[in-house]
Amino acid sequence: MKHHALLSRTLFVVLAVALLAILANRFSALGGALAVLRRITPGQVLALLLMAAALGTDAMSLAIGIGLRGISWREGIRVSLVIGLFHIIMPLIGTAVGGYFSKLAGGIAQVTGAAIVAIIGIRMVWGCLTSEGTTQASQCKLTGLSLLLLALSVSIDALSVGLGLGALGYNVYLTSVLFGVFGAGMTAVGLFLGKKIGSLVGNYGELLGGGVLIILALKLFLEGELFYR
Repeated sequence: MKHHALLSRTLFVVLAVALLAILANRFSALGGALAVLRRITPGQVLALLLMAAALGTDAMSLAIGIGLRGISWREGIRVSLVIGLFHIIMPLIGTAVGGYFSKLAGGIAQVTGAAIVAIIGIRMVWGCLTSEGTTQASQCKLTGLSLLLLALSVSIDALSVGLGLGALGYNVYLTSVLFGVFGAGMTAVGLFLGKKIGSLVGNYGELLGGGVLIILALKLFLEGELFYR
C-alpha cells in the first residue's frame, strides 16, 4: 500500500511539473497571455463555457455518487484537484499525440476506469444490503492509482476535444485551464450535493450512491468500447 501511495504521488508530481512547464513555455510573459485573451470573441467564450460544463458532467456524476457514501473535506479537496488537473492535461495530450493513439489509449483508460467505478459502486450497494455500509465505505477510500484512474476515466472526453480545438482556432492552453477549473469546480459541487443528499436519506444514501456509480460505470464502459469501432 505504501509503495502504491508513493507511486501515485510521484506520478501526480510529474504530471503537475510537466503541465507547469508546458504552460510556462507557452505563456512566457503576462503580455502574451493578455494578447491571447484579447483575441477571444464573446461567441468563443460562450462556446468554451458550454463545452467546459459538458465535459464536467461525468466528473460531477461520479462526485455525487461518492458524496452519497460520505467523504471528508480533505478527501474531497484531493479528488477535486486531481480531476481538475486531468481536465487540463488531457486536451494537451490529445493535441500532442494525434488522433489514433489518443483514441486507443483513451479507450483503454476509460474501460479500466469504468471497471474501478463499478467495483466501488457494487461494494457500496453490497455493504448497504448486508448492513456493513460503514465498513465498506471506509474500504473505498479514493487514494493512489485508483484515484488517478478514476480521474482519467472521467476526463477522457477532453482528450478527443483537444484534437479539434487547435483546428478551430482556439488556444489549447488557455482552454485547458478553463476545462480544469470547471472540472474541479463541478466535482466539488457534486461531492457537496451528494453529501447533503446522503445526510437526508440516511443509510439509503450509500445504496443510492452505489447505483449512481454503477450506471456511470456502464456509460463509461460503453463509451470506451466505441473507441475500438
